[in-house]
Amino acid sequence: MRAISILSNAFLQAHPEDAARVVERLPPKDQARLLANAPAGAGKVMARMAPPTAATCLALMNGERALHIVRELSLDFRLSLLRCMQDHDRERLLQALGPEEGEPLRTLLRYPDNTAGALMDPYLLSVPDDITAGEALRRMRSSHRPVLYYLYVLDREHRLVGVTTLRELMRARPSYALSSVMRKESALARVSCVARSGRARTFSRGNPSRDLAPCRAGGSAELTQGRYRRYTPGSGRALLDRARQHDTRGGARKGKPI
Repeated sequence: MRAISILSNAFLQAHPEDAARVVERLPPKDQARLLANAPAGAGKVMARMAPPTAATCLALMNGERALHIVRELSLDFRLSLLRCMQDHDRERLLQALGPEEGEPLRTLLRYPDNTAGALMDPYLLSVPDDITAGEALRRMRSSHRPVLYYLYVLDREHRLVGVTTLRELMRARPSYALSSVMRKESALARVSCVARSGRARTFSRGNPSRDLAPCRAGGSAELTQGRYRRYTPGSGRALLDRARQHDTRGGARKGKPI
C-alpha cells in the first residue's frame, strides 16, 4: 500500500492535468480522500478540475486541509469554487480563511460573474498621491502584496488619480513627488460593467487588462482596482533588487521634488 501511495502522489505532482481527469471519475468522497492525503500537488490538480466537481470535493475535506489547498489556488479559481459551493459550505470556508483573506473574497462575490467587479484582484498595491517616489518604493518593498507592472495612485478620498510603471518609479529621484511622476490619464470601468462588452472586454480572464480600473460611481476605487498582468516571480525579484539600489542612484528622467 505504501508503494501505491508513493506512486499516486508522484503522479499527482508530475502530471496534474492527467491526474485531474482521473480524479474527476472517482466518487466525490474518494476524490476528497485522495487529494486530502496527498502531501503535495493537490492544489495543482484541483485547479485543473471542473469548478463544480472541485467545489464538491473541497466541501468534503476537513477544514485545515481544505484551507491549505485553497491557498494554492489562483484568485480566479477560488472565486469559481466559492460560487459553485452550497451557501453553508461557502460560509464555513470564508470564516476559516479569516478576515484578511475572506473579506476581500466576500466583496468580489457580491458582483455577478464576468463583470469588472467580479474580476478585481483585491490584493493589489495602491499608494497615496502625496508621498515621494522614494517612499512609494519603500512601501512596495515592505508590502506583502504582489509586484505588478503598474502601481496605482489614489487620493485621500480613495479615488484613482493616476498610475505609474515600476520602471518610471525606479528612474525618478527619491525626492520627487509621486504625483509628478505618475500618469494622470487612465481608463476606468464601472464595477458593474460586463466583461465581454465594449472596453470592459479587456477584463475577461483570458485577456487581463493593465489599463482599466474598476471604480464605483464618482471614481472611487473599488478595493485596489482590477485584474492586471503580473511579472513572473523571476522578473519581480529582479525589479525589487533594482529598487533596493535606487536610493543610491540618480538617473531620474521625470518628476518634481516635493
